[in-house]
Amino acid sequence: VPKKSRGIFYGPSHLANLLEPRGYIRTDNEEDAEYVWVHKPSKIKQKQLKPWQRANHLPNSYPLSEKGAFVETMMEYGARTGKNARFVPETYRLYNKKDRQRFIDRLAEGGMDESWVSKRPHVDGGKGVKFLGPNSKELHVFAKSLQSD
Repeated sequence: VPKKSRGIFYGPSHLANLLEPRGYIRTDNEEDAEYVWVHKPSKIKQKQLKPWQRANHLPNSYPLSEKGAFVETMMEYGARTGKNARFVPETYRLYNKKDRQRFIDRLAEGGMDESWVSKRPHVDGGKGVKFLGPNSKELHVFAKSLQSD
């Protein structure tokens, strides 16, 4: 990192409220910044970033950062290679009708003996996330609510 760019960031004013008290300096010139921060990935000119610049969005990161896309990527990997991604817990994509029905059927066949983290389909920003106990009333109520979606 060139000396003149160390600790320099390009980004919105609300980020400045967090970073400036920690010694970072805000610039309006993206080319001078060591750190480039934008809200939308499309606003980062990836090909114009210098090797020493760091951005808050990575190109082509959607398959890893969006939960449903991540599961689909791991399923495709398993189908293509014959290898199971054992680090991915039992997962149901609730926006997918077949997976949603498999989840409902799994509960009807005897339930689930582990705690679950559920996320409502098509709800983002950390909203719609619930921790549900094993075979709990909340888990069954949640599954029943999916049947009306």
